Amino acid sequence: MKIVKINDLKTGLIKTSGGFKFPNYKTTGESSFMAGLLAGVKNAGKTNTMCNILEIEKHLMEKDNKVLWFSGSRDDKVKLFEAKYPNNFIYIGALDLESFNNTIEMVKRNIEEWGKKFKLVSILEKYLLKHKLTPEELQELENASYCNDVDFENMNLEYPPIHSLVLDDSLGSDLISGYGKNAKIFQRFFIAHRHLYTNVFILSQHIKSISRPLRVNLNTIIVFPMRSTDIYSSIFPEFSNLFKNKLENFINIMNVIEEKNNHSFLTIYQDKNKFVRINFDEEVIF
Repeated sequence: MKIVKINDLKTGLIKTSGGFKFPNYKTTGESSFMAGLLAGVKNAGKTNTMCNILEIEKHLMEKDNKVLWFSGSRDDKVKLFEAKYPNNFIYIGALDLESFNNTIEMVKRNIEEWGKKFKLVSILEKYLLKHKLTPEELQELENASYCNDVDFENMNLEYPPIHSLVLDDSLGSDLISGYGKNAKIFQRFFIAHRHLYTNVFILSQHIKSISRPLRVNLNTIIVFPMRSTDIYSSIFPEFSNLFKNKLENFINIMNVIEEKNNHSFLTIYQDKNKFVRINFDEEVIF
């Protein structure tokens, strides 16, 4: 292969005005919203690890941000988080088309309501700085009693509310394991989840049961030791580049994790950053 430079033209990031600055996640080191999969056998520690992620990423349960937990049963850890974060952690119940659609409508309403408040606060700021307001802006401000009802202490003025959907024990739902009409509805959301400022986490015992359109759009994969290396072989092609395209690298690191015998896991991340780690704190370099 030969590469010849012919001019000095460069490409760059297009800077836009009015963008939101979202916080960086401690687990990934960047602000990209997560499309995550936590995969492992029964009692591997998936629910516990998901709860740990929420505790590490505290901003996900602060101010207007909410965690929306789907599951057919209320685990004790879920009950604990409901009690600990009553305004920011919501147990939804089993995942089906109705519960999913209702939840997404709630997410959209929360974002829309935040947008209206944000607009009013922006107008109020102009007013307090003695900038000239249009008659329409002044009327909006007066109708809102000059933001008298806005909870400034708890409102996040930097970015819209972040919602995190956790789909636990939900493989029975055709939204994530099927290929019909309902699955396509969920796939459209999953592919565009960032546009709703939403994280999505799927907790599953069976990686291959999750439809491929979802798997190929993941940027965060947490894998606990499996019972058979055949499973590693079947999922390896979807992130082989991070293992130098060598299956033995993947199997070897999973063997190391299994020998720890302490609910450790492999973290694979591929977005702006790309890395392989044991848990969240040990980087693996091949």
